[in-house]
Amino acid sequence: MDYLQPYPKYNAYKLANTIDPSITTQNSSEELLAFLMTVPAKTLSDTTKIHPDPEHDTRVVIGFEYELIWKPVMEPSDDEDAYFSGYPDDKFREGIFNKVPVMVGITSEEGALIGGWKDRIELIDDHPELLYSQVEGLTEREKRELGEKMIRVYTEGKLEKNLTAAVKLYSDVGFSNRIIKFADLVSPYVDVYFYQYSFFGAIENKAGPIVEMEGE
Repeated sequence: MDYLQPYPKYNAYKLANTIDPSITTQNSSEELLAFLMTVPAKTLSDTTKIHPDPEHDTRVVIGFEYELIWKPVMEPSDDEDAYFSGYPDDKFREGIFNKVPVMVGITSEEGALIGGWKDRIELIDDHPELLYSQVEGLTEREKRELGEKMIRVYTEGKLEKNLTAAVKLYSDVGFSNRIIKFADLVSPYVDVYFYQYSFFGAIENKAGPIVEMEGE
């Protein structure tokens, strides 16, 4: 999952406008903040179930509706009060972090939930560019071409016809690839204990729709 909020201004105004339609982009950021500070926490939480417009919609990849608007926002590096002012990958690559041993890993078929969300799978089939929706510096055509190539790594046909491929793609794009990248970046500086957990058997207390499929 992406660790930065890609559309902070849009999401802040969208959140406020959904709670009170009188709040729009015509309001200043100071007015926006003042309003949001008066809103109960439960209302803020409940309102994150709203659906952004397609241009700002990353739900196809993350799979958690709108809750993940609550992610760090990049702040100016010259702001002495800034909490988050640089890309984590750059910090890890340069060794700018607290150096302690790290245990990190992945779970096989982490993205199994998507197997029960066929509408999302069909949307990726129709709009493969969504797999690269938050990658900067690419045209929509380039994103689509890359998305198509990504899908072909997992299946020659449609993902909706091969749920195992869909789950593997979602697991890698949504979880495994970035975890592995993190481990690789910090490994020159600290000991990394990397694991892969695979579970085969009956799944109890399912958190959502799970697709039944063969393991390997």
